[in-house]
Amino acid sequence: MSSNILFLTLIGLVILIFYVPRIVERIYTIKRETLANICLDTSDRSEFLEKIEQQSIGRIQEENTPPKICLDASGKSEHLEKTEQQSIASLQEKIFNVQSERDRLQTEKDQLQTEKDQLQAKYIEKVKAAEEKKRNLQLYHQKNRTIRKQKGKGMSPVDQAADIVKRGNEWLPHSQSALEPKSHKIGKPPGSSGAGRPRPTVIHKELELIPKICPTCSKDLSEQQAYLAWDSIITELIHVADGANHFLYRRLENIRKHIFRKKCPQCHKWIYPDQGLFANSRFGVAFVCYVISERIQTRLPYTELIRSMSRDFGPEFSLSETAIIDWFLKFEKQLEQLYDQLEVLLKEDAFMHIDETGLPMNGENWWLWVLCTANIVLFKMSESRGHQSVEDILNDYKGTIIADFFSAYDKFKDNQHQKCLAHLLSAIIELVVKYDKENNRITKLLNQPASVQAEIPSSTQFQDLNSNGDLSTSTSISVNLATTATALPAPTQTPKKKRGRPKKCIEPLTEEQGASLQKRQESNKKALQQGLRLGNFFKLPFQETSPFGWKTALPNKLTVLEAQEKMQKLIDDIRSEGIANDDIRRIIERCEKYKDSLFTYLTQNDMPPDNNAAERNLRHFAVQRRISGGFKSPTVMGHYAVYLSLYMTCKANIKDFETILSRVVSKDAVDLRQFLFS
Repeated sequence: MSSNILFLTLIGLVILIFYVPRIVERIYTIKRETLANICLDTSDRSEFLEKIEQQSIGRIQEENTPPKICLDASGKSEHLEKTEQQSIASLQEKIFNVQSERDRLQTEKDQLQTEKDQLQAKYIEKVKAAEEKKRNLQLYHQKNRTIRKQKGKGMSPVDQAADIVKRGNEWLPHSQSALEPKSHKIGKPPGSSGAGRPRPTVIHKELELIPKICPTCSKDLSEQQAYLAWDSIITELIHVADGANHFLYRRLENIRKHIFRKKCPQCHKWIYPDQGLFANSRFGVAFVCYVISERIQTRLPYTELIRSMSRDFGPEFSLSETAIIDWFLKFEKQLEQLYDQLEVLLKEDAFMHIDETGLPMNGENWWLWVLCTANIVLFKMSESRGHQSVEDILNDYKGTIIADFFSAYDKFKDNQHQKCLAHLLSAIIELVVKYDKENNRITKLLNQPASVQAEIPSSTQFQDLNSNGDLSTSTSISVNLATTATALPAPTQTPKKKRGRPKKCIEPLTEEQGASLQKRQESNKKALQQGLRLGNFFKLPFQETSPFGWKTALPNKLTVLEAQEKMQKLIDDIRSEGIANDDIRRIIERCEKYKDSLFTYLTQNDMPPDNNAAERNLRHFAVQRRISGGFKSPTVMGHYAVYLSLYMTCKANIKDFETILSRVVSKDAVDLRQFLFS
């Protein structure tokens, strides 16, 4: 509108500049003629009119005659021409500027009109949705009212019986509306009032969010006018500490956020402040990080976790299980970047521990793998226990793999291997304990008296007792007179009934049985001695002062070849005296099969000969599995594995898990190398 007024004003100025002098002169001429007509007599009027006519004719001739330019006034004419050209150029420039301003204002007007149309369309759509909701709710209530009338006194017993007969097989005794199709849709019917977390009424803090820079064109918006867009309330967790930054307690605060918008003068777009991944969230970043951290560290089920927070934050605290699961799924892109960084850091170490454990998933047995070093822990979920599950991680790895004797690890032939000597030693100790216990039982059997009878008759030595507890006349009891000198109780005496299961009668051993037990005892003693020799040998790697010890300095350690020779000498000695049984033979065959992978730890400093690091890292998940019993969603479990990897890595490096979580959920770039090792 302002551009139109400016344009009309400019046109008026042009008209005034060119036509006002002529109009004034014409008015002056008319006035003069009028005065002449009034003042002159009729005799002189004709002469006066002739004179005026001659003057007009002369003036018209002068206007039509081209101007005469004197030869001596050539400089003045050129100056006039230049002035006229400058005036015309200036006027054209003003006209162009006015047109440009008019076009800009018209464009802005069109944009405002478009926004107005969009807002009006949204408003109309909301009005229609509200009307539809109201109409559906009325229909729903009307339908239920009709059903209630039919269920009540509106139908007589005869009518109800006729209705049941008419429906035939579709009739259900507990339903009066069996003719209508059953709906399996979850949730309330359309038009019903919604349910959710109540909006907090107590506000502890006010916060204004104003955009500062346009994300499209990077224009500074500090001088632009800010307009309030909407308000929202979030619940945030506040850590209260004393002056020495010692933690005191946590509490929740309700913060009202005032969201402002600004219009970019360069790209003409409305700019809103960037709120990250929590633009529409009802909880703040600190609270979300606290909930995820508590779930990972305490391993509590969602219901117990919510109940625990209700005790801490008050009975009015409200949070759903679905919200916690959504938070686990919300940061997929950020978690993928961190997971890739963990893989890179994992491959930089000289050796790596690997292990796997069962993962119950919807009634099926999946597997959770762990790959760890001294500072990095990485979990990976897989449906298979084969080597393909971790092949993508170990393809480019050139270090040593420390694992148990599971055959899947043997597929990585490009890597050096260190088999877990703790597993081997544990198997040997198990055999030693087994043989020792068995020999103790054999000794006990061989040293028992030659003839032993039971103190209480067994069920095969008598038939029954009467209701009074007396022995019937058909009852016969076998008593060994060599061990029992007392006579049978008189028939009139009532023996005292003993409670519990009667003791079994120990029968004396035959000569064949005794010989067989003695032979088995000798074999067990031989196997026990061989097992102790093997066990003592494989205990040496865990002794600090031994040249086999993994904590011994590298110059003082034995070479791999020397260790293999000592082990082979021990095996040859056992073979020369004869292997006691198949259990010892299996241990020896395992040692010979993996002899190249038993002493790799002797080539490096601080390389352990066991896989205890992976076992300890899996322990955290094993407790979670025992608490939960099973898992339902592979997607949620995949995200849980990433969170667990971050938590165990932070724990290994003594870093705060919630600190890195807050950076992840805030969309900040996280450099794990700098965070963990700086």
